[in-house]
Amino acid sequence: MLSQGRRMGSHRMLAISKSRAIHAIRDAARLSLAYRTLLQEHGVDPAQLGPQTDWNLLPVLTKANTFERFTLAQLSRPMPANLLADVLTSSGRSGRSYGFRLTARKEHEEAWFSIDLGLQDVFDVDEKPTLLVNCLPMGVVFHSRAVAVANVSVREDMACSILRDVGPGFQQTVLCTDPLFIRRLLDEARRAGVDWRALNTSVIVGEEVLVEAQRDYIAARMGIDIDRDPRRIVGSSFGVGELGLNLLFETRETIRMRRAMRTQLALAQLLCGSAAVLYAMPSVFCYNPLRTHIEVLNPDANGFGELCITMLDSHAVIALPRYATGDLGRLVSPQETA
Repeated sequence: MLSQGRRMGSHRMLAISKSRAIHAIRDAARLSLAYRTLLQEHGVDPAQLGPQTDWNLLPVLTKANTFERFTLAQLSRPMPANLLADVLTSSGRSGRSYGFRLTARKEHEEAWFSIDLGLQDVFDVDEKPTLLVNCLPMGVVFHSRAVAVANVSVREDMACSILRDVGPGFQQTVLCTDPLFIRRLLDEARRAGVDWRALNTSVIVGEEVLVEAQRDYIAARMGIDIDRDPRRIVGSSFGVGELGLNLLFETRETIRMRRAMRTQLALAQLLCGSAAVLYAMPSVFCYNPLRTHIEVLNPDANGFGELCITMLDSHAVIALPRYATGDLGRLVSPQETA
């Protein structure tokens, strides 16, 4: 799959992504009463949706105009409750309500694919027996057919025991956590005698933005040379509870880019449109256009605007086309990085 995507090229993938996004929008209009209502309120006839549709006329979805306005029955495709396998909430940080991701059993059984594709791309897990210890909170769990998974949530004692006693049987280990919890975990690992180098441990951070000072701190505590180690990384991943995990992700190349921006103003200008944005040091992520279609709405002079995501999954129970995540982003074209 990875080699096929690389042969396809970015231009072809982006064209396919937009085409599939239109199909996702049409499916949502057919299956979701709430989405049909929103389309009609924007003067769009659901029956006329197609390649010719003006995207500027389509509604931009938010938590406010979906979960705070409609019932789950109105948002969801028709589905008996006994066919649902999983429920995940958003963080609730807006303070007013939660969004939900409902997963059907068939989709749940296939959830491993996108996780394993990402793990293979970064860690070559098909060739290296791998233990993944998941310390993410809020009920976030991973499913995999390529790696062994320990879903322990925020129990640093359990995580360190598994890493110390089970980890040596694997060629590499991957720790998934958040920037706030990892300090507790690192302190417990020191007490428990966890040898990060011997375990060949890498870290993927989610939930919060990873700043470079945190990356440096984690790497120093774990004995990782971020700029030279060909095997171990401290990376980050971006997900949205209502949409899915690992929608955006760092690679070794994007990590190098972001770190280089601290001293190379020309690179900062290329990636960010202006070196002036470096006071906040934006993350540099990749995404899979065959899984998500991404837009940046109302960009400013530097190209930064509201991040808007359409999932291309035809099995989604709650389809949320053009969902605004509340984050700012800038799309960097293939020509800019050539």
